[in-house]
Amino acid sequence: MNLDLLQKAVEEIKSELETAIRTGSYKNKNYDNGQQAKQALIRSQNLIMKIHEVVKASLDQELKKFTESYTIYPPLDKRGPELVVSGLIKSKRQDIVALVGKDTKKPEIIREGPLAGAVNSIGKRRSENAIVIGIRSQLSSVGKNFDTLMERTFAETLNLRLRLPKLVMGEVYILPVIEYDDQAMKQNSIDWKKRPTPIEKFTE
Repeated sequence: MNLDLLQKAVEEIKSELETAIRTGSYKNKNYDNGQQAKQALIRSQNLIMKIHEVVKASLDQELKKFTESYTIYPPLDKRGPELVVSGLIKSKRQDIVALVGKDTKKPEIIREGPLAGAVNSIGKRRSENAIVIGIRSQLSSVGKNFDTLMERTFAETLNLRLRLPKLVMGEVYILPVIEYDDQAMKQNSIDWKKRPTPIEKFTE
């Protein structure tokens, strides 16, 4: 990971979040309070897309050291197209996929599991020569949503691994060390909760 790019992106995220909270507005639309403006900003995905770009740029820098034969989806500075990768239980658009090597995508019919009979647009062999990276963030109510967050992360990873055991996978998870205080945001003010986020629960 290019830490300089990551630091810049995190600083931009912090600045945009706090601007929305203080002004109670986002994209020239006014909200009842800073918390609602913050939610509108997060729903737009503009914040998390900054992390997507950091990961894609970092991946591009690393792959160039080893090969010229790769393609990153979505391309740098683009939100699409996202590639669909088929696991054992479901097919899903992936945040970032790097197809490594010169093999072309070869659609094929899935033969096993609940998706049997469906068409896999990349092909199993090409999928297993890919790098798939999921990008996630949770900027509020982290402790309350721990079980759901972990179950989703585990299930989506297992879904791919069961069908594609050779697949190279990664996760980038953005969490606040200390969350913004909800009551302060409702007053268009910046303050933080007293108790830090239980980060260690996500790293054990």
